[in-house]
Amino acid sequence: MTEPTAPPRFTLRALPLPAKLVVTCFLMAVGLGYSSAMVQLHMQDSRSGKPMPTVADVVAKFTGKRWHESAPPRQVSQLEKLIMGPVEGVPFNGIGSMAPVFFHNDAGNFKKLIQGASPEVKARIIAEREGERLALQLWINLPAQQRQGFYEADRLIVPAKQAPKSITPKYASNQTKISEGIRVKILLHDRCVRCHGLDGVQSQFPLETLAQLEGYMDVPAGVTVPEGGGWVYEVKWDGVRGLIAIDASSPTPIRVTTRLGNDATGAYPELRSLPDMLGDTAVLLDGEIVAFDQGKPSFGKIQERIGVRGPDAEARALMNPVVFVIFDILHLNGHSTRSLPQRNRRALLEQLPLDAGRSWRLSSVYDDGGMLFESTRAADLEGVVAKRSDAPYRPGVRSSAWIKVKHNIVGEFVIGGWVPGGGRREQAIGALILGLRSGNDP
Repeated sequence: MTEPTAPPRFTLRALPLPAKLVVTCFLMAVGLGYSSAMVQLHMQDSRSGKPMPTVADVVAKFTGKRWHESAPPRQVSQLEKLIMGPVEGVPFNGIGSMAPVFFHNDAGNFKKLIQGASPEVKARIIAEREGERLALQLWINLPAQQRQGFYEADRLIVPAKQAPKSITPKYASNQTKISEGIRVKILLHDRCVRCHGLDGVQSQFPLETLAQLEGYMDVPAGVTVPEGGGWVYEVKWDGVRGLIAIDASSPTPIRVTTRLGNDATGAYPELRSLPDMLGDTAVLLDGEIVAFDQGKPSFGKIQERIGVRGPDAEARALMNPVVFVIFDILHLNGHSTRSLPQRNRRALLEQLPLDAGRSWRLSSVYDDGGMLFESTRAADLEGVVAKRSDAPYRPGVRSSAWIKVKHNIVGEFVIGGWVPGGGRREQAIGALILGLRSGNDP
């Protein structure tokens, strides 16, 4: 009896040539499609620079929120920031750091203690001074009612695990158990009132009472920069907004118009060569006219140029030149571009023959708003403008597609006067005239 034979197994080799070609083309198309999808994901959605989008990239694209591997940085009050600031390398004032008052700026006591002391003694004294700062940090971050109670009792009680390991003996009720009592009121008096008391060199910023201290312990609200897919970001320049119409064939090749519709062409003679760059291209550009001081935008410098005409404007252009930072295009060769999405207008702008010159440049565009916000803060710039890349240009209105996020600077000022508001702010204050005390001015 013979063994049954298995039916022949089907393989692609058995296909006729036309079928083989069809299958081959299909598999190649699938492979190419997959590869192109991977390339597209990398180019468009991988903000981290990795081959494929990370979890953070996916969350940002589909939710518009930032993914944190760890908790985001905690917002701190101005007083905590000043007390816990660097000991060296920054100004010893309300803008830099108050940390030196715990060390070499404590009226000479610290220097006397460490002069000629052994390394062990120096380390102990420094640790005690650091303990003072940590104790105040703990007190500042307590709820307001608890903070008041400990201040009035001059006895801060904290969990043993949170208490500083050492502190200057004068400020501890019990050196063996620091957590049972830190004399926070006396500590604040010694470290703050010496300069910020009635007879101190910074008496214009008094810190003698709890109420005065509370004014510097409000935690600032978190500043939100819109994030996620569809947003681009630019630096917010501190200058004068201007529209510049350029048409070399016109009797007026260039015309500069302010936000209020005033003709400011004569105020900025350094911009007159812009039509030469564009040739026969007629455009209407939107941007900011900025004056710089030591590399940073200066509103004071640009104020020196506003309203000046004739020979004086020519002279000031040499001594205090401006730069037109261009960020949008509203008209191109007789056609309005305002209805186009921002990304399309930006592409048209970048195609113009506008090589960066001494007096003009294109505003840079970024895709990481958080990074730009922190970078502008560190560079002491005004802030960030977030723009929807799919939004048209909407003149004369505040739009949710164009959001300005400024860095808030806290300080004390003297009000010298005010002017009434106009338009929708007719019943409110339009502007304040402020003065800032300097040095030891009363």
